[in-house]
Amino acid sequence: LFGCGGDRDKFKRKIMVNRERDDNVYYARLAEQGERYEDMIRYMKEVAAVSNIQIIPKKLETERDEETIAIKLRSNLLHG
Repeated sequence: LFGCGGDRDKFKRKIMVNRERDDNVYYARLAEQGERYEDMIRYMKEVAAVSNIQIIPKKLETERDEETIAIKLRSNLLHG
């Protein structure tokens, strides 16, 4: 049996994670070309999970934009 000694190949693990991520990106692109957007989203969520990426919902993006506008307005009021 291989791997019973507890010595795991950390380099091989990184290769497998990268391969899984690359496969999911490829499948997401295929799904997009086939206009299967639900599948594309599912594959991209897998990419995010493997890559430790946080997906920001649309609502939070608009809230961030509103905060940016508020900061600019406050800056203009203070300096202008």
